[in-house]
Amino acid sequence: MNLLKNWSMGLKIGSNCKSDIHKPFEYDEIKILWDNLNVPFVDSILISIYTGMRPSEMLKIEIKNVFIEQRYMVGGIKTKAGIDRIIPIHNDLVPIISNLLKRNKNFLIELNDKKIQYRRYLDIYKDILNKLNLDHKPHDGRHTLATELDNQHANDLCVKIILGHAVDDITKGVYTHKKVNQLIETINLAHKNIC
Repeated sequence: MNLLKNWSMGLKIGSNCKSDIHKPFEYDEIKILWDNLNVPFVDSILISIYTGMRPSEMLKIEIKNVFIEQRYMVGGIKTKAGIDRIIPIHNDLVPIISNLLKRNKNFLIELNDKKIQYRRYLDIYKDILNKLNLDHKPHDGRHTLATELDNQHANDLCVKIILGHAVDDITKGVYTHKKVNQLIETINLAHKNIC
């Protein structure tokens, strides 16, 4: 009786292909969003594009964690690097965020004075994009910011901090520290002169 069995024989490993389901918003599409700020929740899509937050992160941002004068929010989910991180507020978002702070009670994004559930937000998102004849997924805002900051040659460590990604480099991850104003400067490299 052979007690040794090669368990890896039936194992199939998928390819390490880059997914193409996400695509960044183009400048003209971002302009369409700015031109339609009167449409409810278009502001939330712009927040996603200008902060790189996942929709689920954005929906969990509590008003008490938004510091508009200092130009940052505290929030995030998913990973150790992403939870309770500093999320800088882009110059162009200040009026939008200020308006939401005045309008909502507990969360940055609300529907009828209540937190929006993720599933409901996906329906709202889809309706808005259909209305504006745009074709994007909810995480495309995150891809947009990451792509734009890369195109602007932004500091890689600042980008990882903003997006809540782990820093693999020991020197950068342990010994290098970034200040809030450096994150704000980095976020402001994105989407210049669109709105």
